Amino acid sequence: MKVSTRKPQGSKPGNQTRSLIILAIIIIVVTVASAGLIVPNVTSDYVVGGRGAVAMLSSMELQRPDLAVRGAPFQDEQGRTVTLEDFRGKIVVLNFWATWCPPCVKEMPGLDALQATLGGPHFAVVPVSTDRLSMAEIQDFANRQGWLDLPLYHDADKGLSQAMQVGGLPTTYVLDEAGRLLGQHAGMIDWTYEALVTKLRQRVEALEGAEAGS
Repeated sequence: MKVSTRKPQGSKPGNQTRSLIILAIIIIVVTVASAGLIVPNVTSDYVVGGRGAVAMLSSMELQRPDLAVRGAPFQDEQGRTVTLEDFRGKIVVLNFWATWCPPCVKEMPGLDALQATLGGPHFAVVPVSTDRLSMAEIQDFANRQGWLDLPLYHDADKGLSQAMQVGGLPTTYVLDEAGRLLGQHAGMIDWTYEALVTKLRQRVEALEGAEAGS
């Protein structure tokens, strides 16, 4: 009688080991994520915001044409028409944003803090919403976010956005006391970044010193 020498069919030990390893990795990843130990959004926001601040600082070091920026009329919270000329004599952080833009909303607390720290006769944060919402709806959104120190402006017809050639949100321009461009950046910025706050404070203090000496 002929006896078969073939081994019983089934999964090879190597395949079983690999499957167990893959399953273990999946379980570990799910467990860590569930425990809140993976926070890619927070890390990403911090890194992107810091890079944005550095990029703005670098932009402020460039030589610019000695000409005032030409804008277009926009509206304040009371619905009054204003222009960039109304902010002459101040260092201006002109920020274009929208309620539907997550990076815009994430950087607003930093702008709010910046206005609280430096805002006054020689400095202004000018956040200009490009939303299709009414000013009342934009105000309600800002109040719910807890932005207590930021004035609000609205570019309802996109005239200012087009004049400034805004290509995406958020986009920010820093203007000097004569309305000339000091720096610009398209993207999220960490407005609590120490070196950037110091740079802006130095500009404000220079204006204050010049006024005191005149």
